[in-house]
Amino acid sequence: MAERFEYRYGDVVFAKVIDTERVRFFKNDRELRLDEWNREINRRQSMSVKETHPNPILRLIERLRRLTLLALARPLRDDVVADIGCESGFIAQVFLGRCKALYLVDIDPELLEKAQKRLAGVSQLHFVQSDVTCINLPDNTADVTILSEILEHVPDERAALREACRITKPGGRIIVSVPNDRLILSLKRILGRVLRRRFLGGLSDGLAIGHLRLYTKGSLRCLCSGFGAVQAAYYAPPFLLNIHLAFTPKR
Repeated sequence: MAERFEYRYGDVVFAKVIDTERVRFFKNDRELRLDEWNREINRRQSMSVKETHPNPILRLIERLRRLTLLALARPLRDDVVADIGCESGFIAQVFLGRCKALYLVDIDPELLEKAQKRLAGVSQLHFVQSDVTCINLPDNTADVTILSEILEHVPDERAALREACRITKPGGRIIVSVPNDRLILSLKRILGRVLRRRFLGGLSDGLAIGHLRLYTKGSLRCLCSGFGAVQAAYYAPPFLLNIHLAFTPKR
């Protein structure tokens, strides 16, 4: 049975309809392609909301998440890093000067443009507009591939992981980060509507508009273990609001 979720922004109503076969996206009852949906919701509620959020705790959580991804990635000076779903370049920024080359990949051309402006003048960067399920990069491009807050957004999570494995060199590492939405939704309910608006202004009251599924550490480990050897999987301290995982893809 299909589930329908609606999100209102003024006079505009966005909806996602999820069933076992497919996910469909709508704006005022007009069906959108996935790339159109991403552009529309990124204009209203992208991940960059968190890094610039007026609440210092949310900004701190984002900074800690970025540093955790760097620690898991452990890039070497001669490594090539691919940041898939790079958005405005917040994650990529911490890898500058720590690797030989950095590919920033996103389906949304407007976010890629923001990343280019943010990181202007850095010669080691390459910008690629591409869907995560069909990445426009050759096989074995990257020593380290980052999938930060991506899997919960894509209709076909397995296709995204297959592509991440394809572009990652043998013996390389894939770093995955997803939100711990079960805990986040519980905290939102505890806060109540007034406190949610005060402390989470700019973020959805319920499941985020772009999220299609929830993960636990166990379910994420189970998913990724089908694609390689999982090296680490944990709820990120100190707030446990994200799940981080690292694995080496199998060939």
